Amino acid sequence: MQEYDRLPPELRRWLSMAVLPWRAASVRRCYERAYARTGDAALALQELDAIEARRLAKDLHALVPPERRNLSKISVRSL
Repeated sequence: MQEYDRLPPELRRWLSMAVLPWRAASVRRCYERAYARTGDAALALQELDAIEARRLAKDLHALVPPERRNLSKISVRSL
């Protein structure tokens, strides 16, 4: 919990809305890399969103049988 408490407010806010259960150290590391590349806090947070979306898509891909993997036609209710 101390690691979470040491996060800057914008990262704590992002983490509170994240879908996946991120560790505070992981989100800090990803954010710092993104910020170093972009130089912009908002862009770095957008990159965190993109990372999370890719991880969710990968998890979804593993859960959906091959014959139902046309993700554009899958609804949450059909899973």
